[in-house]
Amino acid sequence: MSARDENRHLDIKKEINFRMSALIDRYWAEYASKKKSQDREKSVLERIRAEMGTLFVREVGGVVVDHWYQGLTAASGLSPERLFGTSTSCTT
Repeated sequence: MSARDENRHLDIKKEINFRMSALIDRYWAEYASKKKSQDREKSVLERIRAEMGTLFVREVGGVVVDHWYQGLTAASGLSPERLFGTSTSCTT
């Protein structure tokens, strides 16, 4: 198995007091900055940082993410597709 498959690629479990802001920085440095869509990615990451950057990673669960997402879509008056450029619907 690869490190990513084993959920070790960011070594989050090793750091008890790991803040979302630090995780965002690490994600940017290791992955997002190398993507063709890095401008859009940076915009999304900064929105996440503004709302959740001071929280510990362990504190960010589904309720926190849903609260951020609902606030984002309500404040902008835009659909998720227009905010992020992709569809959020799941198909199997």
